Amino acid sequence: MTTMKFQIEKLASEFRTAIEMAKKEGEFEADFIFSRFPRGCCGDVSSLLGQYLLENNIKSNYVCGNRYFKNQEEGMQSHAWLVVDRMIVDITGDQFSNKKSYYNYDKRVYVGAGDLFHELFEVEDRNVREFYGIESYSAVCRQRLFTLYEKIKKYCLL
Repeated sequence: MTTMKFQIEKLASEFRTAIEMAKKEGEFEADFIFSRFPRGCCGDVSSLLGQYLLENNIKSNYVCGNRYFKNQEEGMQSHAWLVVDRMIVDITGDQFSNKKSYYNYDKRVYVGAGDLFHELFEVEDRNVREFYGIESYSAVCRQRLFTLYEKIKKYCLL
């Protein structure tokens, strides 16, 4: 395992554990989206993890992919993750663990090359952007994410 991959896995695992601890302590009860972690908050989590990696001198790209279903009623499912040095960094993939059509994907932290699960999602160039930090977001979004970030960081070990 490369030094970079090891460092990213360590930081991603630590951040995921911090989110779980914060949730257990009731830190997200007032946040409609985050109170359901890991379900439905992959975009926010990717931004927050991107901030944590950035503060540890690791630049990333934010990626959002879409899965389109043939059945019109099913519509579309999106999923977001980070990419660092061509490695996927995803700490919310386990939200799909009970879904057969997503291979019952149960990895709470994944750092590695593309896999069958991530290949389910179509990624267009416009849905990949360099992550510049939470401060680059709009005021309302920035405030909410920084509030969440501070709650999570209280539980980080480093």
